[in-house]
Amino acid sequence: MGYCLGVDLGTTFVAAARSDDSQVEMVTLGDRSVVMPAAVYVGEDGELVVGEAADRRASSSPERVARQFKRRLGDPTPMRLGDASYSASDLLAALLREVIARVSVIEGEPPSQVVLTHPANWGPFRRAVFEEVPQAAAVPDALTLTEPEAAAMHYAATRRLDNDELVAVYDLGGGTFDATVVRKVPDGVATLGTPEGVERLGGIDFDQALFEFIDHTADGALTALDMGDPGNVTALARLRQDCVLAKEALSVDTEAVVPVFLPGRHFDVRVTRAEFENMIRAQLESTIIALSRALRTAGVTADELSAVLLVGGSSRIPLVARMVSEELGRPILVDTHPKYAVALGAATPAGRPLTAPAPITTPPPAPASVRSTLLRTGAAALALAGAGALAWTLAAPSSTPPAPPASAAAAPPPPAVLPAPRHLARPKAAAVLVSRSEPVIDVLDGASLSELDAATLAPRWTVALPRPGTSLGELNDESVCVGTGTREGSTECLPVNRATRTVDAAFPLPGEVFATSPVDGGTSVVHLNQDGVLSVMDVRTHAVRSAPLTGWRRETSRSLVGVGGHRAYVVGNVEAPVPMLTTVNLDTMAVTTIPWPPTARPAHPGATSFMRVSPDDDTLYLVTDHDLIGLDAATMRQRFQVPQHAQLAPSVALTPDGRYLYLLTEDGELRVVEAATGRQVSSGHTGRKPTKIFTTDRGRQLLVQTEDGLDLFDTSAFAGA
Repeated sequence: MGYCLGVDLGTTFVAAARSDDSQVEMVTLGDRSVVMPAAVYVGEDGELVVGEAADRRASSSPERVARQFKRRLGDPTPMRLGDASYSASDLLAALLREVIARVSVIEGEPPSQVVLTHPANWGPFRRAVFEEVPQAAAVPDALTLTEPEAAAMHYAATRRLDNDELVAVYDLGGGTFDATVVRKVPDGVATLGTPEGVERLGGIDFDQALFEFIDHTADGALTALDMGDPGNVTALARLRQDCVLAKEALSVDTEAVVPVFLPGRHFDVRVTRAEFENMIRAQLESTIIALSRALRTAGVTADELSAVLLVGGSSRIPLVARMVSEELGRPILVDTHPKYAVALGAATPAGRPLTAPAPITTPPPAPASVRSTLLRTGAAALALAGAGALAWTLAAPSSTPPAPPASAAAAPPPPAVLPAPRHLARPKAAAVLVSRSEPVIDVLDGASLSELDAATLAPRWTVALPRPGTSLGELNDESVCVGTGTREGSTECLPVNRATRTVDAAFPLPGEVFATSPVDGGTSVVHLNQDGVLSVMDVRTHAVRSAPLTGWRRETSRSLVGVGGHRAYVVGNVEAPVPMLTTVNLDTMAVTTIPWPPTARPAHPGATSFMRVSPDDDTLYLVTDHDLIGLDAATMRQRFQVPQHAQLAPSVALTPDGRYLYLLTEDGELRVVEAATGRQVSSGHTGRKPTKIFTTDRGRQLLVQTEDGLDLFDTSAFAGA
């Protein structure tokens, strides 16, 4: 009698479970644990050693060990280990070969079926590369399944669910986060909508947050170490392991002590659970946003869920359950061993037919549609609910990636010539505001406010103000706020009604404004004053919610402020030895402060002059004197840093579809770059020295503010417009 083997090739650990007609159980892979570390060591003779043995040997030769390489799957740049180079798929295949070998020894025979799991938010390319892993490990008939769906299978098999019952799966592991909504069907579970997630977020990022907290506590002693000294390398490797232990301890205790052993120096750092939660709260908020997106794509409200299933080792952090419960108000289910649920679910199909994810060539479903695949030994049948029925047989995975659909083909790059602009010569504008609701532009010139047609720059009207203004903010669909300074340390807003062209009575703003930005469609305005108090004012009621920023210094001159759809990001002083990053949830005013990670800093942080946040709070864009930097807003890790080889103006505009960014150089060159990679796809020249850039008329126009007026360009020639 054969058995099925489910394997969870995780970012930090590998787990496996086996099943037959009678039971599903875990298989012990480690020397002292059920799971084994996802680590590969390359010996001097080229032999690959995996798991705990790799961890032990890495202490003396860290340059020969690879960890967390699952995150690099699909990266064409190989990893150098010793004298050889390996891709992430090579190393994952080495792990899978070892798992198959160990289990075959325990069971006395190889498995009759192997099911592998992967993150739900992987796209077609990553899934195709992942299919190469079992091929390289000599398991050509392996089937694949998303991690949240596997966890849901395990839950459905061990606890009774009624047909049509809905469960949300919150899967936070060592390196990735996935969110999926599943429905119980007679033969298993089916996925609703599109799984969502955060690809680079998990326990290793929380370990890094602790490490950087210790570095900040020690005044940068860790980052100052010479990594060419083997003693320092060993000391930091030990400290990182102690950070992992402290993180796990804080899930069951309210404080932990991390010993720090550096060459010639030893000290302890005490960390409380509250401090740790403050470090990771902003990152966990991104998982809540992804979970909400998964519900929307499934066409499901929180009230329709019977429960939320927490899966993955990092879901044991107490703050996770609290935040999910507060957001959705549904029962929270935590498996006894959440890090095993995926492997157990992957092994489940051997005993009964259950659903699995559709092949990567399946067209995307409608928001409320149901995807259902029937896993069988050696093949799978696909049934797609919707307007019609679609079915075929899925053969053994091919090592050749499927051709991208026609709709995904790369669009031709936009032309490199800017059309002639419409130019409006006027006195130097104090502020320019592009309306969100109408194709109009507001221009503040001293003590007058003018409204222009966004397509032609033709003036519509001008009103005189009782006092000169310095800033503009959109209050709602009909009104604009003109910020004016009245006396030292205070500011006021003069509301101007666009419809009646009248100026209403001024109302005070909370303190001297350092930065301001409208949010919530213009119903609220965010202010950061010189004392480091960030406030959100409801412009309809004048109600103010405020939060002081940690470690703010009034005299700082090198600060970055960015406001997204639901969060504000502030770096109080980028020139500090260890700058502090503060994130404020604009809905709850919860404040999170962590050391600005080295991975988020430009090569010359003092040159950073501008920060922009994408409206979905997914990406931060930093503009330095000569570089464009893209950061993952959840993890603060660099996605790219692209030298521009020219002095950049401190301004960025994002196309409405989020695909492209417009950059300006100080000599008037306009550059169009991919928002995801920073790669330049086109350029042109404005002909004048620019100061700021905006998109108008829903992206169909590009407005460039110059020293002597405004230039309006037609963006139809550019991609993403």
